[in-house]
Order: sequence, then structure tokens, then C-alpha cells
Amino acid sequence: RFVAFRSNRVPEGVYEFDRSTRSIRSVVPGGHLPRYSPDGQWLLYATANDQADPPRALKNQWFVAPARGGQARALAEDLAVTRAIWSPDSQSVLLQTRLPQRLSFNSLWRRRLDSPRPELVSDWGGQVFFLCGVTPDGKVLLGTARSVSDAEASELSRINLPALSSDSPQPIATIPSQAIGCTTDRIGRIYVQHANFTSRHHFLPLNVPANAPQPMPGPETGYSVESVSWDGRVIAYRHTLRSDSIVTGPFGVRPVSGWVQLSGDGRIAWIRRTSDIARASVVSVDDFHELKEYLTPGRIWSVTGDGQLALGVNL
Repeated sequence: RFVAFRSNRVPEGVYEFDRSTRSIRSVVPGGHLPRYSPDGQWLLYATANDQADPPRALKNQWFVAPARGGQARALAEDLAVTRAIWSPDSQSVLLQTRLPQRLSFNSLWRRRLDSPRPELVSDWGGQVFFLCGVTPDGKVLLGTARSVSDAEASELSRINLPALSSDSPQPIATIPSQAIGCTTDRIGRIYVQHANFTSRHHFLPLNVPANAPQPMPGPETGYSVESVSWDGRVIAYRHTLRSDSIVTGPFGVRPVSGWVQLSGDGRIAWIRRTSDIARASVVSVDDFHELKEYLTPGRIWSVTGDGQLALGVNL
């Protein structure tokens, strides 16, 4: 029902869009990086962007406020926090910190919502690690790190908790370009934004050795996951060079000429056809019967759980 976003309008800051009333309200003037708690009750935000430089690490502050408005509270005023993520149960925020003089030094703190101050969870050294999220059981941190063997690539990595200062992130998959952002969902999938501003989904089984093949492969070389249902049974693959997609599921394999975004329940697909990118077809995934058509001159980012609404941007 709600979308929180950073805007450069006047005044700059965090805004919230209410879908039911189609209204926009200012939440935090000057705020950055808003993210809802998994239960939707809280909003986490920062006072600076996510550029990991020493001045930012010293000055940035993270806050939590009730999602529908209320008094905000600072999470760690005495720590140089570079990254903050919600725990899967929405009861605490995990804070990644770095020493301004040693950006390769990392430590992890936890600030429980019912506690007055953060507690140290773990610290580790080694390469710079960009925290994406934590597994549903709270035992493994997931993130990205610069590849040691290829300067143009990144690695999906994991850190088993508790981690010591002698530990380094364990690579589990290679990303063929620089990763500039990432997040995880509540069932352990990682979504990585690449330096060219494309996003890719990676499915990471967590109960296999770190050196085992990790990302779910596409139908053939060149395809990457574009969209996926909540239960992972329906997947839309997009070819990285050509203009075609493939949708797989219990119904089999269906080729699509265009871009596909699936609803959370996997029953509806929004398709921007290659032949007419100004229109989007809404189809039933089971038989690909067209249910509706919309004029949509922009890219579709995501679709609601029931497939009735799409979120996107005009290009």
C-alpha cells in the first residue's frame, strides 16, 4: 500500500506515497535510503547517502521512526555506521561500521528496538564487504565484495556469525561487473544492482559448501533472472543481449518477446512487448491469456502480490 522513496524535490528528503489516497507526504527532510521493516511497522533511514568515504562514515546517522509517522530515534550516535539492515523479525537493526582510518575494518552491531543502545555482535577484517542482508535464521551475513582475481568483477560473499577479526568474507558466486548495491529477501535470495544500473537476482542455497555452484542457472547461457514469484516456482528469465525472455513454471516453458515482471503469487505477468514498448499486456501465467492492456511508456519495476498494480518509471 505504501512506497517510501528519496526525492530531490523541494524540500529534499524521504517521502511516502499512499496508494489508497494517491497522496504524497514528506517524512524526513534531508533523509536518505529509506527502507521499511519486514512487518511494515517501522521506517529506517539515514542522514547521508551510501558513499563509503571517511567524512560520510563520521557524519552519517541512522534513525528509525514509526512507518505512519511519529517520533524518530537515533540508532547509534557514537558509531561510524556505513550500512544498516533490518533483522528478519523486524525487532532489531544490524549496523555495519568501519573505522574512518581503516575502511577495510568491519564490525557488526545490533540495535534492538526495545534496547537503549547497540551491542557488538561480531567484527572481522579483510576485504571491504558491502552488507546486503542476513539469512532468515540470523546466522549468516550476505553481501558483496570486490573480486580478488578480477578488478572488473565482484563476488557474492557470506560471513558466518559470530565472525572474528581474523575472518574474511567467503566468496560464493562471481558477479561479472561491479556491484553498487544489494539487498536480500526473507527466504535468502539476493538482489544485486550492477554498475550499469541493471539488477540481477541470485538464488543462494545456504546449506551447501561455499565452493559449490550457487546461482540458479537460466535456461541457457546468456539468460539471467528478471522476476520471480514469492515461492520461487515461477521465474522469468531475460536474455542479457537479445530482446527475448523465457518464463518457466509448473506449466512448462513459455518464450516471450519482451520484458516480464511477475506478481508475487506467480499468477499474473506484466509484459512490455518488444514490438510495442509503449504498451504493457497483463496476462494469466497459466495459459498466457491476455487479461488487460495498458499504455506504459516506461519501465516496469515490480508488480503487487495479486498482480493488479505495477510500479514503474517513465523513461
